Amino acid sequence: MSRETVLRIIVYPKPKPRLSELPIDMSQFKKRKEGHVESVVSYVNEEEYLTIQVYEDTNAVKGLYYGPAAKDRHLRCP
Repeated sequence: MSRETVLRIIVYPKPKPRLSELPIDMSQFKKRKEGHVESVVSYVNEEEYLTIQVYEDTNAVKGLYYGPAAKDRHLRCP
């Protein structure tokens, strides 16, 4: 990997929109309970490598995490 390569982009929106307010096709995402915060659930699109973390009780978006897409996995270090 060369220097100055972007590996991940993390966005913490303010104000925090509801998941339903995002212009995203949620049929492409899988719901996962992960991490150490009980009230947070993740919606993951592995093909595009987009993860949306949501506060489960309010459905407010905690953060959006962008990383390398599935088609770019061959570029990762072994």
